[in-house]
Amino acid sequence: MTVAAAKRGAGAFFAIRDHGRQFRRLQRDRFKDLSVIGVACIWMMASGMREAEGPGVPSQGVLLNYCGCDHWADEPHVIDTVPSASWGSS
Repeated sequence: MTVAAAKRGAGAFFAIRDHGRQFRRLQRDRFKDLSVIGVACIWMMASGMREAEGPGVPSQGVLLNYCGCDHWADEPHVIDTVPSASWGSS
């Protein structure tokens, strides 16, 4: 994700909690026109998109194909997004 973002001149950030505070800080500092693409399980996606709505940050969500987060499993594990997604040739 960070490589794809860098190719397009976009920043990539990782957030676990307190998305609203992070969004406001990014808007205040470097990203006045901030928008968000969230990649997460349904639980984190819903809360993150609600928190983006507060400071007026446009958001789009990409659901993971399996929830392996620490709030879903006793032992978290790495998971992938749907593998058929394509970023195009550029």
